[in-house]
Amino acid sequence: MNCHIVGTFKIKDLPVDLNQSIYKEADAFTSAMIELQYPFGVTFGNLFKRHEHNLAVLSILKNQVDTKIYVDSIDPSWAVTRANKRIFLSGNYTDPCAFDAIEKVIQNGVEEGKPGFVIYYPQGAEVLIGENIKGIRPYPNLRNYYELELKSSISMDIPLGYRVTSITPELIKRGYNNSELVENEMQSERPNLDDFFEKSFAFCTIKDDTITSWCMSEYNVEERFEIGIETHPEYRKIGLAVQTAKACINHG
Repeated sequence: MNCHIVGTFKIKDLPVDLNQSIYKEADAFTSAMIELQYPFGVTFGNLFKRHEHNLAVLSILKNQVDTKIYVDSIDPSWAVTRANKRIFLSGNYTDPCAFDAIEKVIQNGVEEGKPGFVIYYPQGAEVLIGENIKGIRPYPNLRNYYELELKSSISMDIPLGYRVTSITPELIKRGYNNSELVENEMQSERPNLDDFFEKSFAFCTIKDDTITSWCMSEYNVEERFEIGIETHPEYRKIGLAVQTAKACINHG
């Protein structure tokens, strides 16, 4: 198992009038910032080499995410893009135009109703990010990314009284308790439920008529995928998240 320690900035609790307070001059962004079109060149891909453990980036490179990518030229020295709430900055972070691009993708996200963002940046960009995003005060946050390459299936050890099952459209329609929380998680990295069921998969634990824990794949790229896990607070500390994660990993 490999571990990547990633520096990020979090932005949350954005003001409801963000578009008016920060982006009323949105059309006046610098002409040195252009929107890149797919297919992307080799240079663009190389800019994001250090982000490749983050499968959202690979999904963008493969045109699997509906997003915008901003660069300084057709042979870019920096690039900024976004996958849902994740913003990625790579390359020459000292160029002020790169921060214009960050503001632009935040604007795009706010228009989609996103309440906050996480910025992934190159080492050394911490101070500049904190000082150059207009009207927003991001705060630093470290994240660990773990990579697991599975050689064989993992054995399950499901607590008595619970069962593990795949999450399907039919299961959601049955109206189990906490179904709404599961639906929200499914749409945290996918635009809607149909897109999720087409591109991802998920498992949950159920006790009686309640979904108690859930794990789902995110940004499925070839044979790799990220996983998101959550257990309802009333059912924690008994190993349910581990079992749903095992089910997801075995399935993938």
